Amino acid sequence: MAGGMGAAATTDLSITVTSDAICPWCYVGKHSLQRAVRQLGISVDVSWRPFQLDPAMPRGGMPYGDYMLRKFGSPRGFEGLRQRIEGFAKELGVDIEFARVTHRPNTLDAHRVIHWAGEQDCQDAVVEGLFAAFFKRGLDVGDAGVLGDVASQAGMDGDEIRVWLAEGRDEALVRELADDARTEHGITGVPAFDLGGVITIPGAQSSETFVRMIPRVLEKLSGAR
Repeated sequence: MAGGMGAAATTDLSITVTSDAICPWCYVGKHSLQRAVRQLGISVDVSWRPFQLDPAMPRGGMPYGDYMLRKFGSPRGFEGLRQRIEGFAKELGVDIEFARVTHRPNTLDAHRVIHWAGEQDCQDAVVEGLFAAFFKRGLDVGDAGVLGDVASQAGMDGDEIRVWLAEGRDEALVRELADDARTEHGITGVPAFDLGGVITIPGAQSSETFVRMIPRVLEKLSGAR
């Protein structure tokens, strides 16, 4: 579908987004890209590559306040960044409510669900659902129950997802894919947007940046055919 973010019969551009499920810049970057795609009136096929901002996070996670204190040194250390993120999000019509977030999860299981969603052609819906669950509702997206619910809302079998999570299915594979983002693709921060294998754009760019860069990529790809 023209202007969509999923697979389509005719796709103008394939985009790979490297992202973590609890990264606020990834959330706003996703919507910035979506706005650009709508403005350009093109069809894109977006896939999501796993990345863990903190792969050493305990599997059960930790209190969000403790994590942010460890990361920034004081509550005030995050205040300026929080305001920047919320301001950018507001411009895109995205609600991020940090006050609701109380738990900082390990995101390996969330990435496993995103991986399975890719096999069922509903990856974008699951990614959006995870971002919304974490940033709008303050839910623990490392919890199997929450992950099953998000998957179910995207059209997957939530009960099956919970079973797969408990069984450890694809855990080693997804961990390897997340490691490869750093070692094989040289990505050290997220989001990162690979546009058709032509260029990788780091960070949560404005829609105007995507509107400017995507036509250049399409032109280069057209000339290579």
